[in-house]
This record gives sequence, structure tokens and C-alpha cells, in this order.
Amino acid sequence: MPLIIRAILSSTEQRQSLSEIFRYIEAHSADYAQSDSERTRWHNNVRHTLSHYEFFVKCGRVPTGRGNYWTVHPVCRAAFAADDFCIKRARHAVQMHEKRVIVATAASQRRTTAYRAPALRFTALN
Repeated sequence: MPLIIRAILSSTEQRQSLSEIFRYIEAHSADYAQSDSERTRWHNNVRHTLSHYEFFVKCGRVPTGRGNYWTVHPVCRAAFAADDFCIKRARHAVQMHEKRVIVATAASQRRTTAYRAPALRFTALN
């Protein structure tokens, strides 16, 4: 996983497509074999890792229309840039951020609905 994170953060835009991540890993790690069967195996592992952890975020389509760009959640970028790859801490940071966003959104919705005037209902008098 640190290789995937380093691949994404090495980009100037801090986002990369799946094929760019594959190329980075092949260029920066001698551990990954080049045979087709083993390449397929670790490619699938990278795909699974990107979709499994919430600190990897899709951020737009690739111009060719095949695939998406991937980035690291903004809450985790500083820790990952400092080579702190603690998964549990990163997941917790993202979850707490999402919780704060949900609470803030709910509070703003309550504020906007609290000032609405009640609808007037007229009943027919017999």
C-alpha cells in the first residue's frame, strides 16, 4: 500500500490513473515479477486496495473515458507525505472527517428549516 500512496503523491496534481499507478510500481519496485500471471495478480491486488480503503478517493474520469483518477483523501495527505502509513489512524481520520461533515450538514439543514413559517390550513365551518 505505501507504493500506491507514493505513486499518487508523486504526481504534481496528486492524482493518478490506475495505469499510471501500475507504471510507477513497476518502475520503483523490483519485487513485482513481469510474468503475465503474476502481473495480473498484483494488478488485481492494487484494484482491490484502491476500492477497499476509504482514504483512496476517485476524483474524476480519465480524458480517454476509460477509468478514473485516484487520489488520497486530503485529511491523510500530510501523514502519508511524512511516511506515516498507519492504516488504522488514516481510516479513523477519514471517518471522523466524514462524521463532522454529516453533522455540519444536518445542523445547516435544521437552521434553514427552523425559520419556515407554518403552513396555514383553513377548515370548512359547518
